[in-house]
Amino acid sequence: MNILQEKSKLTRLIQSHQGFEPFNYDICIDWATSLLENKIESNKIEMLASFSKPTNAWEIKAYVQSVLKEFNLEEFEGEKATKAKAYYYVWSILNNDGNLISHLDSLRNFCIYSDYEDSIYPFYLLMYSWEDLEDLGMSCHYEGVKYNNFRETVIKEAKIWMDNFEKLK
Repeated sequence: MNILQEKSKLTRLIQSHQGFEPFNYDICIDWATSLLENKIESNKIEMLASFSKPTNAWEIKAYVQSVLKEFNLEEFEGEKATKAKAYYYVWSILNNDGNLISHLDSLRNFCIYSDYEDSIYPFYLLMYSWEDLEDLGMSCHYEGVKYNNFRETVIKEAKIWMDNFEKLK
């Protein structure tokens, strides 16, 4: 595994920047800053970290590509980009990093964008199940999910996804 992938959960997401329109390049500034905080330094990383948010994709894209190239990291497109983007949200769920519902919503939207990618479809259903629970008090989209087991069900699906991701790498 590359040192950047060890030091930042954002690396795979950044590697997928070419695979999605629009891509939020503000995340790249956070990534560069986190690399510097983890003592991974280079002129290219420092330059990328120096951008202000909100950033212009056309301004920053070449700098992102330059950092990836400097560390021999592939720029993902297609299926690799899909898996890399999903990895970021699933990793965040498993590591309790941020808001669970926000990550589920991102995965749901990403599922729709990726033409209902099978591997992330359970998260799509779980997000709608959360909305069912909020609106109806019961889930119509994911069998057996209730308020009292919702988080555990999401984590179970995240572990299944991550196990499959690890096998496919």
